[in-house]
Amino acid sequence: MKRGARGQLFVVSLALIGTVGAASAVLVDHRVRLELTERSRSQLVAEARLVQAALEAAPDADALVRTVRQAELATGASVTLFSREGEPREPFQLERSAHRGASRGMTTTALDAVRDGEVRVLEHASDADGPASLAVALRYPQSGALRGIVQIEAPLERVEASVRKLRLGIALAAGVGLAIAVAMSGLASQLMTRQLRALVKKARRVSKGKEERISLEMEGELGKLAGSFNRITDDLHKVEAKLGRERARLHTVLEAMEEAVLALDESGQLRLANAAALEALGLTEHPGVRPLRELTPVTPMIDLAARSVAGTAATAELDLPTTPPRRYLVRATPLETVGGAVLVMHDVSELRRVEAMRRDFVANVSHELRTPVSVIEANAETLLAGGLDDPEAARTFLEAIVRSSERLARLISDLLDLSRIEAGHYAIHIEPIPVAEALADTVTEIGVHAEEQGIVIEVEADAALAVAADGAALEHVLLNLLDNALKYTPSGGHVVLRATGREARIRLEIDDDGPGVAPEHRERVFERFYRVDDGRSRDVGGTGLGLSIVKHLVETMGGAVGVEASRQGGACFWVELPRA
Repeated sequence: MKRGARGQLFVVSLALIGTVGAASAVLVDHRVRLELTERSRSQLVAEARLVQAALEAAPDADALVRTVRQAELATGASVTLFSREGEPREPFQLERSAHRGASRGMTTTALDAVRDGEVRVLEHASDADGPASLAVALRYPQSGALRGIVQIEAPLERVEASVRKLRLGIALAAGVGLAIAVAMSGLASQLMTRQLRALVKKARRVSKGKEERISLEMEGELGKLAGSFNRITDDLHKVEAKLGRERARLHTVLEAMEEAVLALDESGQLRLANAAALEALGLTEHPGVRPLRELTPVTPMIDLAARSVAGTAATAELDLPTTPPRRYLVRATPLETVGGAVLVMHDVSELRRVEAMRRDFVANVSHELRTPVSVIEANAETLLAGGLDDPEAARTFLEAIVRSSERLARLISDLLDLSRIEAGHYAIHIEPIPVAEALADTVTEIGVHAEEQGIVIEVEADAALAVAADGAALEHVLLNLLDNALKYTPSGGHVVLRATGREARIRLEIDDDGPGVAPEHRERVFERFYRVDDGRSRDVGGTGLGLSIVKHLVETMGGAVGVEASRQGGACFWVELPRA
């Protein structure tokens, strides 16, 4: 590229110099030729006048001959005398023809003009009669009776010789000038291309980020070019910085979005995906530019994307094979200006789960309320229908009404407690509570039921351990968990209450040797009204809200709750709370 620029400059300069030189040479040659021809014509006319005057003074033919010879010797031209009819006079023509060649005649028009007293200048081109020449014809005497016509003819060899000498001079001057011009042009192109190479080198360094600006001490157009390049570079840096900020802002927004965002080009290939989208597709990193159909096996999603790329907005709710499987509400919007589409995927798995829980909750509450209300209604109707007349039967009916009303009261109480906890209206006062003392109080309060069932309760706790918790809430949690363990522990079984310290946390465990909880149920046992074994759960009683209340109370106190397999083969419910 460097040699090309230099060569182009040199060729352009050479062509310009050659064109100007050739045009100048042609113009000068033409002008000089005209000037010399005109000068020769004027000189020949003057000489013809002198010969005319000399001929007028000649008294006889011999004097005419002498005058002609003297004129030829003086002028170096051919002098010919013509009769009034335009015919060369024989003595003079023969005399002249012997050493100068035949004379060229005149046309009738020229002859008439000369007879009338005009001075006729004739130009003869080179032909068989001789080389190119210039002739002047005029009458003599100038006034009075016409005696004849005199013609002075001189070859144009002097003009041609002068022109040839001039051409040679011009050629020599042009050659020297061209050589100098070529040298200067080469030098100028060398200097210019050197500056251009330096400019290109600096521009490359700027493009690679090695320099910020072009610092060249240039003048003229190249200096202006360097300045313009610097201004363009500054503008590009500003635009690049602005685009970088916008790109960083967009990246931050996309990565912070919980919604999965996919951007497809006009051919349906993935161009952009945020972290949520990669997670939804089961990817750990951006796969690069690849068709969406290669990244997911979900056909409805592929069809949805294809319709949006084709220009049709669409919405669908799809299940993606993630771990665990999740449900997404996908909105596909076509990009009309640049082509392609954007897919925004909202994870509605939790929303759908909550909706299902709400439906189950309403159904379960309705069922739980209907059972005691039905019992109360049935027994009351029986009493009103005559059961009061039988005191023993009436007592049985009344006891059933009391049990159902107590169950109904417990259910309503648990619902109110759960509602207050979820709404944040349950007052919590965190204070240090000795763990061993709290476990002992729980066993004392519920120990009578354990003795009735023949269940042994053991407590394993260090007296130095203390948790930061609310006393009433912790008591409620422990009573619910212990009561739950006693319900599912067979007669003659064991329940162990254990407390261990784990750095900044205290772990409380209620370990029984009952049937346990299968792994697939452990995540859901803390949901409202969820029952692992619906039939057995109703046999042992309970509202189905106890574990849900436990979870909410523990989380309100900054702790965590869970269930795992027991060392004794049953279930082990554990609670972790902050150490006091």
